[in-house]
Amino acid sequence: MKKILFIGLVLISFILNGQMIPSRSIKFVEESLLKDAGKKVELYEFNKRDFSHIWMKNQEAIIGYIGVDFQRIQIHFISIIKNQHIDNEYFVYGKSKVKNNVCDFQGKFIITHIRNFNTAEIEALYKEALKHGDKDAIRRFGKERCFILAKCFLYEDQEQKGSGVFVGVIKSYFYIENGVLFYDDLDLGVKDDYANNQFIGVWQNYKTLVQKPCSWGEYRIHNAGDLDTGVGEFSPNMKYLDKGWYTYYQAYNKFDNEAIKKENIKWWE
Repeated sequence: MKKILFIGLVLISFILNGQMIPSRSIKFVEESLLKDAGKKVELYEFNKRDFSHIWMKNQEAIIGYIGVDFQRIQIHFISIIKNQHIDNEYFVYGKSKVKNNVCDFQGKFIITHIRNFNTAEIEALYKEALKHGDKDAIRRFGKERCFILAKCFLYEDQEQKGSGVFVGVIKSYFYIENGVLFYDDLDLGVKDDYANNQFIGVWQNYKTLVQKPCSWGEYRIHNAGDLDTGVGEFSPNMKYLDKGWYTYYQAYNKFDNEAIKKENIKWWE
């Protein structure tokens, strides 16, 4: 499987440079670099590190939409492999699902930025936690916390129905402890707006060339408009339940057993 994937991605790599990053993705990058202003980290400092496990973790928490009407899209990554020849590139293979239509995709993540956001405020909170012996706060604020931004090019199988290409940017948080990289879930259950692995971009149909805004992420979705009405956690607006969100709403808002079973189906297998 890995050999087949690699061959396909070698061919894809010839057209990556000609693929434009959409304006909504560029805006997201600019906002991220301003909002989480921190120490710039040179990419070469992480050349030999492997970030694939950061993107593969907590996939059961991925939620997303496609189109201006917030149609639900489901994403599952089956394999993410670090390119052994280009340090900041990763080969990606997975599947997407919209309504009952499932498509295979393969492509690349290309890391463009790494930032350490241990700001003066976080350092002050850490010192305060030490003073009071607050173990939970010490754990949260005492880590070297960073995020990466990566360009995304994910190509669905052109032979499959309703297929196209996802182009955009993904933002992922991680922290470093004893020299090891960990998926950053330190704020999970603490901050209402906690989210990770946020993709912002577009999907373009191969045949019609029609573009649709597309976003997904774990626990929350960036730029979700009025789709998300939840406070402590994501909750779909009832006016969009007919856009693929009905079973999700029944499962996680009404705790309906049949809906929970449907949500737990491994549709990518």
